[in-house]
Amino acid sequence: MIILNEKQVRTAFEETKSFVKAAKLLGVSYPTYKKAADRYGLTTLTKSELANKQWRLFRDKNPGPSAEELRYFYIDLGYDKQDLELKYGVSYPTIRKWFEKHSIPLRTRAEQIQLNFKKRPCIIDKLVEAGYKRGSMTGPFYDTNIEVMFMKWSDEKSLAYIQQYQINKKGHPYDFYIPSMNLLVEVDGLYWHSSNTAKARDAKHSEKAVEEGYNIIRFNDHEILKTKGKCFERLFAFN
Repeated sequence: MIILNEKQVRTAFEETKSFVKAAKLLGVSYPTYKKAADRYGLTTLTKSELANKQWRLFRDKNPGPSAEELRYFYIDLGYDKQDLELKYGVSYPTIRKWFEKHSIPLRTRAEQIQLNFKKRPCIIDKLVEAGYKRGSMTGPFYDTNIEVMFMKWSDEKSLAYIQQYQINKKGHPYDFYIPSMNLLVEVDGLYWHSSNTAKARDAKHSEKAVEEGYNIIRFNDHEILKTKGKCFERLFAFN
């Protein structure tokens, strides 16, 4: 039977901050170390307490966006939790804590689904007022967040584009067409374009564009948000 003294128990815990790691350090089983720790009155944090401690440390180093910024993206632009995760590079629990910190109510699942299918006309009006171009299109107007980012970037680079462009005015509507480059641009949300069926469909549309003599390039929402739109610079390879 292995008997650990108090100095061994406390020193191992101070070095590792974990009962499990301390037991491994001393070469004993976890139950053996736990009994010794209890005997000497040594306690550790529960999983919940540890998670809260880690969150406080993260919060102190990364205070997160302001209440105004969160409201702008979440309420004005209609970002959902996946958009915010990609934008800020954090997990949903962290985003939820930011909302709690600023007392911003989260949408229910039903409210989010309803928003996704409303076409968000009031939001589009705000974006147009802010200087974004509607472009030309064949169907009801609906811009995703990444499409708005592309339009803003194109405006800043003085690139003329046609939105929801159809080859020979029929078939699949491509997100954007830049006449000066003879270039079709697709900006894909991974949620809708990551399945095997969606990939096969996208590949078919790309093949169709090349057969008809067009250049084509694709971006996904992850790289767009991660690079804050800098990935669009790849378009100039077609200039």
